[in-house]
Amino acid sequence: MIKKVFVFTALFVTINAQASVSQEKYKQAFRAYKSKDYVKSFDLFSSFYLTRLSDIRVNYLLGRSAYKTRHYETALAAFERVSMIDPSDIRNQLEMARTYFMLKMFENSERLFRSVLTNPKLPKKVRKTVERYIVKMTESKPKSTIYLTINFNWVYDSNINYASSKETYFYAPGKIYL
Repeated sequence: MIKKVFVFTALFVTINAQASVSQEKYKQAFRAYKSKDYVKSFDLFSSFYLTRLSDIRVNYLLGRSAYKTRHYETALAAFERVSMIDPSDIRNQLEMARTYFMLKMFENSERLFRSVLTNPKLPKKVRKTVERYIVKMTESKPKSTIYLTINFNWVYDSNINYASSKETYFYAPGKIYL
């Protein structure tokens, strides 16, 4: 009985210690993000985000930190997690569209930017920025390409004029006659 109480107490203390360490890391990461130390905040958020996959704020701040440190694939994954939890978050959609743009995934980026533009509550300054992104995408897309291939199929067979006209070959499935 004493062993069970000891094991239970040790387990309880360990879980509480891990929770307090995680909470302290969260506070450090948030302070680093607020002070615009994105490298440090990215490292800290990356170290514990797996324990808080359903936390919108942690994933969003991880995505922003990853975007600022040019870890675009990580940023996109974080923004997609936020989008799964709250698909109506316009700010997250905007950040995800920007990340698609940086990854040169222009079709996805344009679709999300146009979706953001349909929001009537979007501030004018943000609307102008989104419209600039759309213009940049149309400028960076290839207009049209025409591929022209010229192929001269001229074959010379030296045996065509020198074959014996007396020999005839017949082919039947499975048998060859000479």
